[in-house]
Amino acid sequence: VVLSILTNGMNDRFAGSSAGARFGNGVYFGDNSGKMDQYCDIDKEYSKGNLLHQMIYPEDGNCRHPGDVFYALVCRVTLGCSRVYKGSGDFHPSSKNHSELCDVPGTAPPVTHHSLIARKATKVAFNIKDPFDEYIIFHSDLTYPEYLVAYQRR
Repeated sequence: VVLSILTNGMNDRFAGSSAGARFGNGVYFGDNSGKMDQYCDIDKEYSKGNLLHQMIYPEDGNCRHPGDVFYALVCRVTLGCSRVYKGSGDFHPSSKNHSELCDVPGTAPPVTHHSLIARKATKVAFNIKDPFDEYIIFHSDLTYPEYLVAYQRR
């Protein structure tokens, strides 16, 4: 999956396929590495047939796969005109598949919000046990994966 994202970018068509989609079918981001760490799978060891491994840990190089490594993407994300989530009755998607938000008030012709921001304080106040802010983009062309970070948990 990581190599596909690095090669082709994010794909909002897969929204919710592995971790759910509490706020609709979008691409989810956070501003805290602890948020993304909740969704990372471990990469236990080097595999000669793994193209990502060949690129990051070339056999003729001096950077070896450390074992038990995780990967995170640092992305540029265009939020545009955001809707801030204020509680369970405040989401207002404009479509059945939750891939569009409601219109920005006072726009003519109507323009939908470009992103949804779910603040940690608001989520905790509405009994959503998640201490991190989330930024949800409903069109993956507003995202750019800029860096791949490999890390280990201690």
